[in-house]
Amino acid sequence: MNKDFAVLFNIEKWLKSTADMDEDRRAWYLNLLLHQYDKDGLPNDVETLATLAGVRHSKYTKFEQVFEQEFKHKFEHCSDGKLRNEFMNSIFQERKTFKENRSRAGKFSYILKLWRNKYGTNKQAETVLLSNLDLDMDIKNTTLVEHLFKQVLERLISIGIDIGNSTSKKERKPKKEKAAESLPVEFIGKETADLKPWPTFDDFWDAYDKKVDRNASEKKWHKMDLDHDTKCKIMLHITDYKEAQPDKKYRKNPETYLNNKSWNDEIISSNGTKIGMDKKTGGSGRDAYTGTNGNPSTGGIGSFNTGT
Repeated sequence: MNKDFAVLFNIEKWLKSTADMDEDRRAWYLNLLLHQYDKDGLPNDVETLATLAGVRHSKYTKFEQVFEQEFKHKFEHCSDGKLRNEFMNSIFQERKTFKENRSRAGKFSYILKLWRNKYGTNKQAETVLLSNLDLDMDIKNTTLVEHLFKQVLERLISIGIDIGNSTSKKERKPKKEKAAESLPVEFIGKETADLKPWPTFDDFWDAYDKKVDRNASEKKWHKMDLDHDTKCKIMLHITDYKEAQPDKKYRKNPETYLNNKSWNDEIISSNGTKIGMDKKTGGSGRDAYTGTNGNPSTGGIGSFNTGT
């Protein structure tokens, strides 16, 4: 993953864990922790560690003693041969997972926009697209993207939906509403749910992008026991909801969004346009998996804290 240019420390934990250290030990310890975070581990070699810690030649003997008596117990010798502080390692892994999930959500949004620009908006077609999307693919590779779109079009045709092969949604001929409804609701879930666990709660959390009361939101997500088709519908809806309400402080809190099943609501933008619909075919906002702005909701600010 890309390296972070800064790390936020849990101040209380840091002050407590270093209260008995002199200035040398505290500075060395801090340097080692930062090098661990930057390199995902430290070498199991005292001389190299002394260099990383910034130990002066005149104080090398002191560092050897401090490492053997104190630091050695703060860093675990891992199976890959590296030394890691347990708490800092947990922070590193959480941050790595966060970045990977954010990348997955970004890839989905990018592919969805390409699809809509080319074929317009269609709930069932986008659900098939989502189910066939390999989030490890290189989305900047136009050949791979075109191959993906071709596969999706072929699958849609095989189940009775032909949205056309035009290069622009402006050129696409209007389709009857009944054609969009011909895809069985259970089709996607049964065929793909076991193959692709995405979207998970982490995907929802990162895509929604309002970090308020994660624990309650995650409990609600799992308690609702949503099927795969509904989860896909939520992820598609979030994209439109955020477009209509780009300022996150006016979005519903994620737990409220889930409690109200807001993915079934209609989104109306500030200019009165319904978002998430095929403008050529019309139809109700509910059929177009849209959501409502609602009243401004308040909540805390999420943060990423690291510690020692």
